[in-house]
Amino acid sequence: MLRVPAFIGIVAWLAHAGSAAAGAWTRAPDTSFTAQSTKFFTTELTGDDDLPFHKIIASSYIEYGLYESVTIGGKLDYAKRADGAEESFASIFVRSRLWQADNDVLSVEIGGGYPVLDALAAETSARDVTPDIRIGFAHGRGLPWDAGAWAEAAITFRKRLRSPADEVKLDLTLGYCPTDEIVLIGQMFGTLGLRNEGPFGANYDALKFSLSAGYRVTETRTLLLVVAQDVLGRNFDLGTEFGFTIWNTF
Repeated sequence: MLRVPAFIGIVAWLAHAGSAAAGAWTRAPDTSFTAQSTKFFTTELTGDDDLPFHKIIASSYIEYGLYESVTIGGKLDYAKRADGAEESFASIFVRSRLWQADNDVLSVEIGGGYPVLDALAAETSARDVTPDIRIGFAHGRGLPWDAGAWAEAAITFRKRLRSPADEVKLDLTLGYCPTDEIVLIGQMFGTLGLRNEGPFGANYDALKFSLSAGYRVTETRTLLLVVAQDVLGRNFDLGTEFGFTIWNTF
């Protein structure tokens, strides 16, 4: 029997952590999932003061099974840079399952976000703090070679409502649950800027890899460690991110 449903919250939250469409799976009606994370991001980017760029990011994520095939949710990010500048971004989404057969599922997600605090920052910080509208499709599959393994691919179009260029995002996930308590996840997050930015708007490409390991300490609570590395970028300063997450199911 596929063990993936016990860890579906990880798939959905990790995808949101990468600023992409959420997981393909929807939640059971009247069930919820929450995640609180703290991460540290650093890059060798230097500004006018020739100092590396650092920031701490705190995130809260929630999703709720509204119907059997419909899940709603939202996310709030808050970041504080080493120079004291702050930024915050809130987003909401609706995910609907379009098709399911055996261990395969296909879903569509529509959402949008708005900056709660505008960053007074360099482009590395400011690239994700403009309003947006998103639509994406995700396909998930439980892998036949092991009951605790699954894979997922998601593609998302992100319409930026101010000067930054619109984006297409492609995310790939491979997960494995060797036991009912342990989950291991590898991910790739790709962003392609469409080069249609307005005056002074950001336009960048990026490729990031992430590794995660989680342990379920109780029936409803799991602790997760995450490390991520930017490996390629255009108009984008490569950085490293690491942190932890506490998530709960209800």
